[in-house]
Amino acid sequence: MNDNRLENFITCIHNTKGRLRFRLTVLGIKNLKNVSDEQRNDILKKIENIMGITKVRANPIVASITILYDHHITTESEVIASLTSIVNESFSDKND
Repeated sequence: MNDNRLENFITCIHNTKGRLRFRLTVLGIKNLKNVSDEQRNDILKKIENIMGITKVRANPIVASITILYDHHITTESEVIASLTSIVNESFSDKND
């Protein structure tokens, strides 16, 4: 069964207007370990290309990702919806 809900891959650990910080879950870490560097870079590029995103920082040491966005262009909800689409697209066949 596929369960690609965003919260199964990352959890928001801090948010302020224009900034979201997520920590990868155990399942998220497992899935990222099973993809190539090229696929990981592609996922980061997709996040960077979300409308309104100004910066994406990944910290593999603590398994976190920080996303900065222009709150005049997009909202937290829109960023999270886009992340959900990226997770579904990137990992749809990896949890069977």
